Amino acid sequence: MQESWDEERFTLVGECAVALGTFGKDARPALPTIIQYLDKTSEPTTNMNVQSCAVDCAMALARMGKEAQVAMPVLTKAAQSTNQAISLIANQVLKNLPK
Repeated sequence: MQESWDEERFTLVGECAVALGTFGKDARPALPTIIQYLDKTSEPTTNMNVQSCAVDCAMALARMGKEAQVAMPVLTKAAQSTNQAISLIANQVLKNLPK
């Protein structure tokens, strides 16, 4: 039962991250939570809900532009993930993050 709740939570967090990303830099108050979930979900896993959450969080950070620079340590960690999708997205975000 707990695993099912966690899967639903990660799906919901990912969907919220996508929505928040549309606000760009105005979503700054949500940065700590998005960073926390990216950090939590960038570990190797076969759970698609967790993987999707990580990708959604990274994409939201990408849309926040310069504001997301505080996430660089977590994005760097995600870029080194053995999960190819998470690693690819995190590397792209890092590459395109405004300096």
